[in-house]
Amino acid sequence: MLIPEEFKYFAQWFYQGSADEFSAQQEWINSAVKRLDTRKRLVVKRFLDELLSGNHDETELQRVWNSTSADYHIRDMRGFLTMIRDRIGQT
Repeated sequence: MLIPEEFKYFAQWFYQGSADEFSAQQEWINSAVKRLDTRKRLVVKRFLDELLSGNHDETELQRVWNSTSADYHIRDMRGFLTMIRDRIGQT
């Protein structure tokens, strides 16, 4: 699976300790989404739509996440990526 550079850019904002700066996971996600311009948001949302379409299992989702520079382990990757996709869809 080809992972867009825009998604890799987005994922870099999730690093060890970064969640501690926010009182809720949704605020953490909002902060990262705000760093994307309109074009990048569209690319990331389309990628997440495909990734979450039901054709990829949790192992594949984790593999995609691990291939980025994100330095944060997520337990429920599908839930986390769904929250991101939904937040981008609200903007």
